[in-house]
Amino acid sequence: MVTQVNGGKEVNDYKIHTAFLAVFILLVPIVIAAPQGESSITISSGDTGGTIGSTSALKSDGASCSAANECTGGFCNSGVCASSAPSTTTPSSSGTSTTTTPSSDTTTTTPTPEPAPTPIPVTPVKETVTKITTVQEIIRSIRPSDLGVTEIKPENVEVTKTGVAETSTPTQVPIVKNIIEKVLTSATEAQAQQVLSGIKQSVSSGSSAPVSVRATLEVFEVKEKTTGQTSHVSRVSLMIKPDKDLKNVNIVEVIPKSVAASISEVIFLGEQPKVLQADPIVQWEFSEVKKDETKDLSYQVNKKLDVLESNTVAVSEAVIAAPEAPSLIYIYIIIGIAAVAVVVYVLYKRKVGLGNFRFSYKRG
Repeated sequence: MVTQVNGGKEVNDYKIHTAFLAVFILLVPIVIAAPQGESSITISSGDTGGTIGSTSALKSDGASCSAANECTGGFCNSGVCASSAPSTTTPSSSGTSTTTTPSSDTTTTTPTPEPAPTPIPVTPVKETVTKITTVQEIIRSIRPSDLGVTEIKPENVEVTKTGVAETSTPTQVPIVKNIIEKVLTSATEAQAQQVLSGIKQSVSSGSSAPVSVRATLEVFEVKEKTTGQTSHVSRVSLMIKPDKDLKNVNIVEVIPKSVAASISEVIFLGEQPKVLQADPIVQWEFSEVKKDETKDLSYQVNKKLDVLESNTVAVSEAVIAAPEAPSLIYIYIIIGIAAVAVVVYVLYKRKVGLGNFRFSYKRG
């Protein structure tokens, strides 16, 4: 019986293949991620068409130059780099000289601040109010003497909605900051100033984010059936209904003097606010407002309003952005190492099998 060992050549081949495969897998992510390590390039438009080059190629002030786009300062004065254009002296008609400095090729524009929202005019409507709870709330703002009676009874009055206006508070940070600046002029007491200044600072730092609040103005006419006398009530409803959970919600309402001169003229419905200033400025605070939860913050006055003026500042705790995803190079390295480990393991198992592989035969 002759025994023959088979597998030496096959094992050597597998070793070579494994080495090539490992090198290939490790080089692929390095080649793909290589552009991330390249130096940045800048495009300068100092000349027609611009030039492309590295920022390190620009010359400092005092170096020789032939064009402005070669200098870091942006000017080439008589073949020398400079950070400003040369001044020229022009004689004037009065005999004195006037020195002028040419302006740079580039102009810097200061962005115009976003304006605060303008008042929304009331749209006339005519709707009879029949809901008894709404009628009871409306007549709370009316003095009986205004209707010529000693007591106002819901069953003895006719209530008609005569006007409506709607708007939503802006959520752009520049506009919100402008609104805070505007309402701060109405804050004459320390508590109101402190709260508004704190909100402005938190918005500027990014720790708070503006929240959209829908504001609705409804104007009602109330008529006493017996006396025929009428009075008006205007209701402002502020409503928050977020599309995600909010933390540490802070809402400040600065009620214009055209609406109420004092907090005593205002009746708050539902959520009762904290009075920051009797002038009046009020505040609502909520540690949390759940997604799709409704917060109805309403108040009314015994007056007919013609416009809805939004002086609402609403913010919540800013959501911290999720950490950035790891770089592709790290993902490729992990995948490469895992692939190499798998290949080496498989080839090792096959090597063991080939080394132990024998076959025999018998001669006749």
